[in-house]
Amino acid sequence: MAAEETTNPVTEIKVVPDEKKRINPMKVIEPKAGKAYILDFSRESIKHAEDRKFKFGEVTDYVAGGLPDLFYYAFRKNHKSMTRPETDAILEDLGGLMDAEIVRLIDLYRQALDTLIIPKDDIARVRKNSTRIVEL
Repeated sequence: MAAEETTNPVTEIKVVPDEKKRINPMKVIEPKAGKAYILDFSRESIKHAEDRKFKFGEVTDYVAGGLPDLFYYAFRKNHKSMTRPETDAILEDLGGLMDAEIVRLIDLYRQALDTLIIPKDDIARVRKNSTRIVEL
């Protein structure tokens, strides 16, 4: 029986079951410089963003600040040394982001968040090797 997609009532974020295919990271390639950047998120990169007061829910409400922030934090997982001025310059050179690129970054962020939320039908599989028990 396949797990169904659920929504976390606290974060209002959809929880994607493991059966769904992992969303591929986004690449930004600079052919002349021979550079390729892999944009993705992890728990650590999300914590890094939140520690700096990034509010994921405001990305589409405050596009002028939210999208450059999201773009910058997407570099964190694989390119920790990238600075904000460097990512802003890349974004400026690209002329902004297309709808599909924005959706991909949002999906990647949500995918990383989903690793913190266990769907109720998946608890036994996820916690089978844990040495701890949670009681409510």
